[in-house]
Amino acid sequence: MQRLNPTLKYITFSFLAFVCFAVIMPTSGHPWDNFCWSEWSKYIYNNGLGHVFYSRTDYFPLYHYILKIYSLMQGSPDETWANVRYLKLFTLVFHFVTGYFVYRITKFKNENSDTTLVNTFYYLINVAVLYNVIIWGQVDIILACLVFISVYYAVQHQSILSLVFLLLALNFKLHAIVFVPVIGLLLLPRMISYFSVKKLFIGSIVLVVLQFLILLPFIIDGSVKNLPRIITGSVDKFAVISAYAFNIWYLLLSGDLFNTSDTTIVFGLSYKNWGLVFFLISSTAALWPLLKTVYTWFAKKSLHDLALDKIILISALIPLLFFYFNTQMHERYSHPALVFLITYSLISSKPLLSIIASVAYFLNLEAELQFLKLPNYGTVIFDPRFISGLYLLTIIGIFLHLYEINLQPTAKKTQLSH
Repeated sequence: MQRLNPTLKYITFSFLAFVCFAVIMPTSGHPWDNFCWSEWSKYIYNNGLGHVFYSRTDYFPLYHYILKIYSLMQGSPDETWANVRYLKLFTLVFHFVTGYFVYRITKFKNENSDTTLVNTFYYLINVAVLYNVIIWGQVDIILACLVFISVYYAVQHQSILSLVFLLLALNFKLHAIVFVPVIGLLLLPRMISYFSVKKLFIGSIVLVVLQFLILLPFIIDGSVKNLPRIITGSVDKFAVISAYAFNIWYLLLSGDLFNTSDTTIVFGLSYKNWGLVFFLISSTAALWPLLKTVYTWFAKKSLHDLALDKIILISALIPLLFFYFNTQMHERYSHPALVFLITYSLISSKPLLSIIASVAYFLNLEAELQFLKLPNYGTVIFDPRFISGLYLLTIIGIFLHLYEINLQPTAKKTQLSH
């Protein structure tokens, strides 16, 4: 009997897991998010996809395509609310797509397909990752999927595919922009080394046509003129220190940070600008190994790739630093870091960082949604400072792994005197 190839095995296992998740999936979710999905779907049902930017939506074009497909499956506008829980299934599909690429990238380090396939389920059944879609009903898994695939193809030196998925991510959520330096630095040396006008022309045409096709329904119906408002409205929409993201500001300040403006001036800069300074400095440190690789290529014309595990660590650090130091952050903005950290744990057999990050993310989400109705939300485990400390511990750990710093003292050799 012929054995199934790894891809068919993955599809089979994923289908079974998908069915299981669909069965146990709660009907509830975050009330406001569910309301938004329903209202935007209803608007699309009544007016068409191209008109959605005339509504009160604040989401980028790509997710509205999913809402369009969802609205087509409804029998009436009111059913968009009655069936809103089924939108989770659309997002869940992207979870398994991500899992497949986790399998592909971890296979670089492990020749045994079956072992790699089993290890991939460490990502697929991660409770913190699943909480975002199955319980909360959010869509950060889709963003994580797109940026992870973009990094995957960048590692494979497939520039056009990498840029295509990065463009899709940017059309999904604005904060995908933090991955632009990562992808750019990964692709730049080979793009210049193997430069040709033909490749530049083809790549540019592909990206321009893709962007045009994404915007086409909104161009036809005229609502594309409202897109700049949505883009600029993504910044300073909540001009507060933290929108329930338990980040560094909970270690530095006290009080209700959701109702504290980030425009307050301290030592000559606003809290918002201090956050940007912290992020820029820390992200430069995170990108330094990639910057050194690019510099080596320019200075010495020596083209070599950074080690895969370091690329994955950098890709985890950047969104985590963005979440941890900036103001106005939501609790979910650290989500893309998880898939990279889990992937790193699989290729390095060092799971601790992914466990700490997953616990921090889970606690942050549950502290806000309180879906489990636990009796101990006032205890230390849900204290924002404790959760912020877990995130900080993760960040420090990633830097230590990235720069191969061993904090354990070297055992000194001693000689016995006779």
